Amino acid sequence: MSQFCYLVPVVSQTINGQSVNVPKYFGTDFTGNFISVPYGREPITLLTLPRASSALQQESDIYTFNPDLTVPMSDEDAAILDGFLTRNNLPSDGIVSGLPFVTALVYVLQLHLCVQHIAGATGSSIFAASAVTLATIASSVPALSAVAASAISSPFNFRAIADTVTVGEFLHVVSRTWTGGPISLGGF
Repeated sequence: MSQFCYLVPVVSQTINGQSVNVPKYFGTDFTGNFISVPYGREPITLLTLPRASSALQQESDIYTFNPDLTVPMSDEDAAILDGFLTRNNLPSDGIVSGLPFVTALVYVLQLHLCVQHIAGATGSSIFAASAVTLATIASSVPALSAVAASAISSPFNFRAIADTVTVGEFLHVVSRTWTGGPISLGGF
């Protein structure tokens, strides 16, 4: 079974009288079944569709992963994904040309799960304050300080790094401490 993966902005829609966050372009560029892994409370999600959406691929504010996840990323592929991630407050340290797209996809998924865990544990967004960027010192961000100091059970080791690192370094390192078991992406 093929999967088609995208990074897509999140928008608020009213569905059945309730305001919910959904992937942008839902109902226009794609309909039907989909899987969405939010980047915590941040305005982007990892979207997986059972079939390609040519309309979605044409949108300027999304990133489309190569549908053949075994293909190695070229220098240009890595640079494009790096730029997209950076513009959307996702670290890009794990994006390396020559590695297959599946490696980049797993890296991005681990980041999403990490930030989702932070949002669930703290109820807060990391980047809600407009001054917070990937270069901000992590210990100055309330959501990161709270989760690093807590003793809650987690599939991530939030105490793995020093307080003096940046938000980007914090998320990169902590997301790679995933202990939640193997991540399966359609056989990869």
